[in-house]
Amino acid sequence: MMAFTLSKINLLILAVALFAIVVHFAFSFKSTVIAELSKNISEKAMEDISVLINSKALCQELEIKFRRKYTLYDIIDFYYVVETRALKGPEKSHLLLSIIERNDFLRKRDEAPVIASSRRDINANILIFSYDSEIAEPCPADRFVLDVRAAPSPMDMLVVVKETFRGATYLYLIPCSAEVKGMCERNKLRVGCYMYRKRIKDGVCSSTDTKSCLSNCFPIDIKDCLSLKMPSCWGD
Repeated sequence: MMAFTLSKINLLILAVALFAIVVHFAFSFKSTVIAELSKNISEKAMEDISVLINSKALCQELEIKFRRKYTLYDIIDFYYVVETRALKGPEKSHLLLSIIERNDFLRKRDEAPVIASSRRDINANILIFSYDSEIAEPCPADRFVLDVRAAPSPMDMLVVVKETFRGATYLYLIPCSAEVKGMCERNKLRVGCYMYRKRIKDGVCSSTDTKSCLSNCFPIDIKDCLSLKMPSCWGD
C-alpha cells in the first residue's frame, strides 16, 4: 500500500514538474516571438524613414500605418503602442522608435518596459508632434506615443515629411488616425501652419515678404492659417 501511494505521489510530482516546464517554455517562447515581432515592426518603420531622409528630393513624404494587433499562431494576440522620440546631439539628431506592450503602457506609462527599439542618427532637424484630442490639434513635442487601439479613434498612422528649407533639412513626424477621414491631411496642414507662423515669429522671413516662409511641403492657405485661433500648445 505504501509503495502504491509513493508511486502515485511520484507521478504527481512528475506531472507538476512537466507542467511547470511546459508553462515556462510557453512563456519563454511567447516572449521570444513577441520580441522578434516588435523588432521587425520598429526596424521596418525606421528603414522606411531612412529611405525618405536619404532621398535627394527637396520635399517628400510617406505614411506609415501600424496594424491594430498581431495574432501569432492563431493563439497569441499582441497589442502594442509605438513611441517616437527625438534627441538632439552635438552634430546629429537621434530618432528613436520603440515598441511597448499596450497593457504595460496603460499601467505604467513612462515606466513601461520597451520590448524593442530602433535608432537612427539623422542629419536633420527632427520635429515630432503629439496630438491633443481635447483641442484636436497637433502639438510640438519631444515624444509621442501612437496608441493603435485608442478609443474612439485609434492613432495608427504616422505621416513623415522631409523638407529642405533654405539649405537645412527638416524631418516632421505627425500622428493621425486612418479611421478618421481627412485627419491625416488636416494634421499635416496644421503643422504647415504652425511652421509658417513660427518662422515669421522667429524672423526667418521679412515682415514685408512673409510668403518666403511658406514651404512647398505644406500647401497651406495663408488667410485660413492666420485667421484661425492659435492653440496654446503652439506657444505665444
